[in-house]
Amino acid sequence: MAMTVTEPSTSRLIQVYGSLLILAVAWGNAFIAIRHALQFMQPVELAAARFLPVIILMGGWLLATDRAGAGQLLREEWPRVLFMALGCITVYHLALNTGETRVPGGTASLIIALSPAVAAVLSAILLRERITLLKLGGLVVSFAGLVLIVMMGEGVQFNVRDLGYYMLVLLAACVWGSYSVVGQSVLRRHPQMRVMATTLTMAGLPLVALAPLDFWPRLAAWPASVWWSVAFLSLICTTGAYVIWLNGIRHLGAARVQSFNYLIPLFAVLSGVTLLGERITGGHVLGGVLILAGVIAINRK
Repeated sequence: MAMTVTEPSTSRLIQVYGSLLILAVAWGNAFIAIRHALQFMQPVELAAARFLPVIILMGGWLLATDRAGAGQLLREEWPRVLFMALGCITVYHLALNTGETRVPGGTASLIIALSPAVAAVLSAILLRERITLLKLGGLVVSFAGLVLIVMMGEGVQFNVRDLGYYMLVLLAACVWGSYSVVGQSVLRRHPQMRVMATTLTMAGLPLVALAPLDFWPRLAAWPASVWWSVAFLSLICTTGAYVIWLNGIRHLGAARVQSFNYLIPLFAVLSGVTLLGERITGGHVLGGVLILAGVIAINRK
């Protein structure tokens, strides 16, 4: 049975909003953790290290508590589930990790902030939701913000040789934006926890398989900061994050929970300045404001 919104008490409401705020901080810092970990490993290796615990936890939960339900989900929805897992999550992490080898974390988070706009556009195309002039204007404004960030966000002259890395981050934003659109019909017929656990497990299997065999023995040589980064990405930003996210949807509904996405770039940019010495430039500020304004306009009713 699909998850429904329940009316929370005041104390529960405070707890839910507080946990979502913590989640926004965590996801903002995920870009910084990725940037740090990539100094010691390749993008595909980071994805494998991040998702091995996810496979164990999510896959173990499915086997222990919802094996029949997962089987039913795969029988009834396998094309959508396969796309959500491999097309959205697997590609997202490979593209984002590779892009962040040359794109600063704060800039990457602002580009990823386009994902709600992508979701709105795909909903109009695939789900036949109405496109208004406000939505079209928001798309143009968001794209203008993206151009400003790419061209001016680093405070230095843009190097065209890095364009491919920026495009990979943009690809990550596009596939992540398509996740909820493609899964919308699936989530009407199956519990969200089942869908999330199944797609995360399926997405993680190829990521772990793609890691070179000599990668795993090299884990012992990681400094403590890398172990903390990977544990943070895996346990907090992936496994734990979905528990908080789903709890928020149950009590507040998807629309209000989605609004917390707008806080993520703020925490990412601030953490980049504090932890990695990245700069906040006029391009960051203006581009970020344009992207968020455009995303809000696109998602207005």
